[in-house]
Amino acid sequence: MPLRSQRTIATFGAIKVREFVASVDLHSAPLPGDSELVGLHMVESGSIDVASAGGARRFAPGDAFLVRHEILPPTAVGANLELFSVLVPAEGLATAAPAPSEVRPVRPDSALLKATLAFARQATTSPDALGSFETYYLERLLIEMVIGVSVEGGEARPRARTRDHFADAVAVIEARLSDFELSPRVVARDVRISLRQLERAFAARSTTVGRQIRRKRVEHAAGLLTDRAYDVMTVSAIAEHSGFSNDSSLARAFAQEGFASPGRVRRVAQEAGRSHTELDEMRTEDDVSHVDTERHLHRSTH
Repeated sequence: MPLRSQRTIATFGAIKVREFVASVDLHSAPLPGDSELVGLHMVESGSIDVASAGGARRFAPGDAFLVRHEILPPTAVGANLELFSVLVPAEGLATAAPAPSEVRPVRPDSALLKATLAFARQATTSPDALGSFETYYLERLLIEMVIGVSVEGGEARPRARTRDHFADAVAVIEARLSDFELSPRVVARDVRISLRQLERAFAARSTTVGRQIRRKRVEHAAGLLTDRAYDVMTVSAIAEHSGFSNDSSLARAFAQEGFASPGRVRRVAQEAGRSHTELDEMRTEDDVSHVDTERHLHRSTH
């Protein structure tokens, strides 16, 4: 066994699945990482001590944790460490990503943790045989599964710490965009607060839970429509994958969020090379209230 090695097993777009192995104790040795990535790490053997703002924490076999890699703290690595890791873009996790100085343990009884790691392992069995569409789809699925682990599997924070109900709710919405059953009541249940509390948190930001669900779904659908990897999918299929019942409901939501029709969004993106100027022209002239959505669309198409 090598003294210390890291191996990338598979790459799915911006996601990397890796193994890290060490055969002797290594102290004050940061794990290798990539800028702007969040790592979901599972300890398979040995141990690892990870430093954080709240002090060092040891992870033993069966333990898992999430951490941002651009500021990964120094670690002490025990002999015979084997670490299985799924690295995803921090931007893709949005509000579900750990804070820059946070090391977030994952509950060992998290069902989503087991499912995510099993899915990642299965996906790495024949990565070279995958086409661009399959690779992109696996990338999206893994990001959504890691979001789910972060939201559902994270250990409970200390009670003294003030919770950000809005951020927690947005993380739930992003994790369940394609779920037809998603509703304000479901979000409140998953955040573990009353529906009235949830509505107050959104009202304080001059919006509603329903509007946020629609907006995030529209942003997701717009990203698929303007990505050539999804050209093989019909507008109806994209609508369903984004949580809409059909292409008509998707078109209505696009209009409510200030976009042109889904068909025109796709056509202009394909014919105009997705330039920022032409994407701007797809917005209705009287829309001045969705600047954040416009910026998100611009980022997702470059």
